Amino acid sequence: MKRVAVLSCLILCLSISDERQASAQGRTVLDGVYSDAQAARGKEAYTQGCVVCHMESLRGFFDGGAAPPIIGENFVKGWEAASVLDLFAKVRDTMPKDNADSVDEASKLDILAYLLTMNEFPAGEADLSMDEAVLAGTMVVPLGGLTAPEPGASVRVVGCLARAPDKTWVLTNSPAPARAWGGQASEGAALEAAASVPLGDATIRLMDVYPSPEAHLGHRMEAKGLLIAALRKRGEGDLIRNQGINITSLAMVAESCGN
Repeated sequence: MKRVAVLSCLILCLSISDERQASAQGRTVLDGVYSDAQAARGKEAYTQGCVVCHMESLRGFFDGGAAPPIIGENFVKGWEAASVLDLFAKVRDTMPKDNADSVDEASKLDILAYLLTMNEFPAGEADLSMDEAVLAGTMVVPLGGLTAPEPGASVRVVGCLARAPDKTWVLTNSPAPARAWGGQASEGAALEAAASVPLGDATIRLMDVYPSPEAHLGHRMEAKGLLIAALRKRGEGDLIRNQGINITSLAMVAESCGN
């Protein structure tokens, strides 16, 4: 097994701002993705289907309910960099607990709009769409913006799969690593949304890639994993001046790697 020395004291600065990371993922919940009318419908649906566990305050067991809070900084932070589709799927597939079919999908989407307004995300002109591609392309971003990923954080990069001169795998033409929610490969609409991520000029080293992705050379790929901010080659002292990822998933986005 390869051994890579992680130099925690030599953390490379990220080359792009949090705002550019968010825009690279498409739109975010800061962009007004639901309407006030939809949030009002969601409040009514929430009162009928959710309030018994999460309470009127949305603070759950902090106010005597039987479920965790779904409001506040910690709740939003827990979903940071998730897609709205991830959040909607949680509501759609598991809520109310033990009786998920008691509330229809349209009402659950309205409830999600209500959660967004209660967490102070801005409303827009149009309802939150049921289109999974749209939901997958909309990121949950805290009101203060994405926090920069630190070493060990779960991140995602989209780029062109290539071999480095030292025979290791890299993604070229990549944007800087952006926060990701979970390390599993994107699927369906979420993977389609990755095709719209603008490419950049970074080269990201991929660590512990298995099985060999050689069949995907030259393809546009989505890599997820844990951020390594500074590496050394085995037996050499020179710092590698680009970031790396300990891979948890690698999925093809498109056979072409052009913008």
